[in-house]
Amino acid sequence: QWYLDLQDNANTIEFKDNSFDFSGWELGKSLKLLSKGNTQLQEWLNSPIYYIRDPEFFPSFKELAASNFNKRSTIRYYLTLSEKVYNGHIKGRAYMDPNMYLKAIRPLLCGLYVQKKGIMPLIQIDASIDLLKPYDAYDPVLEILKAKRGETLGSFNAANEYINDFIEETMYFLDMCLLDVKTPEIDMVTFNNFLYKQIMDFTNEV
Repeated sequence: QWYLDLQDNANTIEFKDNSFDFSGWELGKSLKLLSKGNTQLQEWLNSPIYYIRDPEFFPSFKELAASNFNKRSTIRYYLTLSEKVYNGHIKGRAYMDPNMYLKAIRPLLCGLYVQKKGIMPLIQIDASIDLLKPYDAYDPVLEILKAKRGETLGSFNAANEYINDFIEETMYFLDMCLLDVKTPEIDMVTFNNFLYKQIMDFTNEV
């Protein structure tokens, strides 16, 4: 009945329950966003932590996402994240919250991962930290990670020129890479068929 209602119904889920925040999208909205290369949804699907997964729906939805991966929009998403952190909290500052370095570097490493392998990366910084090894920023970033895990990370530390150089160079590199990455053509019939199948399967079960 929800799909046959002529009124515009809410297509998002947002509520809190004690220590949990719930956020989600209705399937039709999710498929539209996925067809446009929404990276947040791709990250949700690739999260190593999950609480409940439908054994039939989840694998098929993840396969649809993987087979329609948008390399261009994903690199752009991660580049934009890093640019916002760097320009707003790092650039030109002598001292800063070292957590900002991690917030700027993680999306850059994800962007490099996508640029090199053409698939969605895991969201943890550990999954792509090896990409930092060729750079002088590798050791100081490891020190920040170790301090953070040991809960000894200070509120403000001096800026590190090696990390700053890596961030600036990598942002420029990814920006240049986008010139050669095309937006993939999406077959909306596949998405429409997926939505139809899910609705009919659910209706038959009810």
